[in-house]
This record gives sequence, C-alpha cells and structure tokens, in this order.
Amino acid sequence: MSTPGGKSGPAKSPISERNLRRQWRRNPQDSSAALLYAQSLQENGKHDQAGRVLADLAIHCAERGDIDEAVQILQKVAGSPPGDVTLRHNLAALALKAGQSCEVQGDIDNAHNAYTTATMIDPDMLDARNELAALSYRLKTMNHQSGIIVRF
Repeated sequence: MSTPGGKSGPAKSPISERNLRRQWRRNPQDSSAALLYAQSLQENGKHDQAGRVLADLAIHCAERGDIDEAVQILQKVAGSPPGDVTLRHNLAALALKAGQSCEVQGDIDNAHNAYTTATMIDPDMLDARNELAALSYRLKTMNHQSGIIVRF
C-alpha cells in the first residue's frame, strides 16, 4: 500500500487508534474495547499508556469480583511491563491483592499465578516475592504430608 508520499508501507489497521480510544472512553469497563485500544498503543510503542489502560481494566474487573480476568489482564502487562516505575509498582500491587484475594477464597492456582505475575511486573516487590515463597512452602508442606510431589 502506498502512503501519501508515494512510499510503500504497512497497511493501516481498519480501526484507528483514535477510534479505539473513543470506543474505550465511552465504556472503559468494556474488556474488548480496552484490550484493542491497549494493543494499538503497544503496537505504536506507547507501552506506558497501554499499561494504564490495562491497569484501569484490571481494577474494574477486580472491583466487580472477576479476579480471574483481572489476573489474565495483568499477565498481558507482565509480558511487556511499562517503563514508568510507579505504574509498574501499582500494577504489581494490584496483582498482589488479586493473589491474596484468591488465596482467601481457596483458589490456590490463581493465587500462585497472581503472585508470579506480580513478581514478573515488578521483580523488586518483596511482598509479592514473600507471598509467592510462603504459598509455595505451604503447598510443598501440604503435599509432602499427603505424599504428593509438586514442583513449581
């Protein structure tokens, strides 16, 4: 496809970043609109903005009690954590809270995933590392007592 200058370049996506932003702003709790907008931002190198959009969506999911979706969204962020240290810390803190919530509910697998995600987003967050280590230790202890071997 040629550009206005006559040069060949990649084809533009049918939905512009501006239109995706409008859709997301109309309903920030709409997961598909937020995910598409964040993807567009990431593709354009705007990782911190994408992280903020995903953080808002994860917070909405956690507030409505959908911890699984919040953790999945945070895992998307973990693959390419934002450069903004404060944003990265806040996202990791959200993953930590999600893990604690899952653990209280007895959802050990999602708690483990959330703690792991928190440490991937912010490897320096000691609380997340400690929670992950404590959970792993409890699981090993419980499994050792029952004769089951589990490795992480």
